[in-house]
Amino acid sequence: MMVICTREEERNVPLIEACVQRGLQAVSLPLIKTEPLPLGLADRAVIGSALDDPEAVICWSSPTAVRLGVAAFPELLTAHRTALRRCGIAVPGEGTGSEWRSIAGYSPTVIASAPTGSDLAQTILERCPPFRRAVLIGPQSPRPELAETLEAGKLSVSQIVVYRTIPQEVSPESIEWFASLSQNVILFCSPSAVNAFMQSGLFRRGGPVCCAAFGPSTAAAARRFGSEVVVEHARGSIDGFVEEVAAWVRVRQGERDQ
Repeated sequence: MMVICTREEERNVPLIEACVQRGLQAVSLPLIKTEPLPLGLADRAVIGSALDDPEAVICWSSPTAVRLGVAAFPELLTAHRTALRRCGIAVPGEGTGSEWRSIAGYSPTVIASAPTGSDLAQTILERCPPFRRAVLIGPQSPRPELAETLEAGKLSVSQIVVYRTIPQEVSPESIEWFASLSQNVILFCSPSAVNAFMQSGLFRRGGPVCCAAFGPSTAAAARRFGSEVVVEHARGSIDGFVEEVAAWVRVRQGERDQ
């Protein structure tokens, strides 16, 4: 059983390592890539005003958002370092928390127990004293759960875009290789990866798709295209996701051996 990892090339590396540690045969087939986007003056003003506001929280959508957001607005960690301690910092899970900690040198104010927008929003809303304002820093087309839940909780929400995810061109050789596989499971970690797969020659040549999805939004995107979602990891981490995939592979291989 071949496990196909579809994240950006650099993010596929830890995913494949987690697969190999669990005895899975895994390969990298990047379907998306990240393109940084510049911050405009209005966005800089929004972030700058939030830094000095103890009732504001800056929410990072992912490790990529942390890296590119700080690169686009280095004042986060230099001129405004003292003020930064006044506002809150919120992240969806320990993976993004670790990225923030490694760059900023201290822990976020809020770390959701699971890397989903709805979990992060609920954790923010449960905080006492409450935040009144949220600045969400992330991709061009973010999942809606975080903003919708915070707005329903009466927070003022601003969206700041620091990158976009675009399809990665797949070579003819990769398409032919994929078409030759008899047993595989595709790991999708975002709706954008699902969409890139369905728009590529892989979908046209590979026949029915058996996939594992990280999060309900990704699973929903896969099902819209008729894919069989054998694993839907709704909570936890990438390690937990890979563990569920490994368990499914073991069951599938046991059925074949009977």
